[in-house]
Formats: sequence, structure tokens, C-alpha cells
Amino acid sequence: MDEEKPKFDWKKNAKWALEKVPGATVLFEWFGYWPSFHDAEIISLELNRKGISNLNVYFWNTDWSKVLPNKHFFQDKYVIVHFAIENINDLELYDFSHQNVVSCLTLAPKDNLIEIEISPCYGISGYILAEKVSVSLTPGMPEGT
Repeated sequence: MDEEKPKFDWKKNAKWALEKVPGATVLFEWFGYWPSFHDAEIISLELNRKGISNLNVYFWNTDWSKVLPNKHFFQDKYVIVHFAIENINDLELYDFSHQNVVSCLTLAPKDNLIEIEISPCYGISGYILAEKVSVSLTPGMPEGT
């Protein structure tokens, strides 16, 4: 029988990230909450065996209570979130595609390291386990969107 994974505690995770991940407070302040990255798109992933690797994620705020005349939900706070990843210890990534839409992206402590876990809607999934992760933002949409 498969062991069931414990439910993810968003509040506890946000508190940990804000204390331990450089730049996490900027992300929190941008949105006013710690995002799940639901429907975000991974626009690039650069892996380096030495130095810094980079994961860039395009995301925005969706206000589920506001429906526009075109029947879409109101969106704002468009941003590219840059995760700088140092000293990768382990990773497993699957199904990288021409489009990589995230169901959920989490940062959490694991064995004195930081784990970035990517749950997919479409495309890439898996995890990256590293010694250090930092966050920075570029407001706006990626080119070509």
C-alpha cells in the first residue's frame, strides 16, 4: 500500500520561507500572501553543476471573486519569480515540455536542505534539493505573451 503524503501546511511553510529564504519577503509583499503558484508557467530552467542554477516562473494574482465581462477572472500583479538555486544535491525532473504549467510549487526544508517541489498541470514535475535558494522578482509579463 502506498504511504499517503501528509497534507502541506501553507501557513507553516510561509513562515519558514520568510525566515529562511533570502528574498521571500519581497514575494510575500508583492502578492500580500504566500503563493501556491497554481497555473504558473515555468518559462526557463537552467541547471549548472557548479555555481548558480536558475528557475524562472511566470505568475500573477487571480481574484476569484471578480468576474470580468469576458467571463474571465480578474488578474493583476504579473511577475516573473526568479529562484536562484545553489549547490544542488539531488533532483528528479520529468516531462519538460514546450509549455510547463504548475499545479503547485513549494519550497520546504528537507534534511537541512531546501526542496523545491513542482507539481504539474501540464509538463514538468519533480523536485530539486539544494543547499540554498533565494528569490527575486521582475514585475511584468515575459516577452512574447
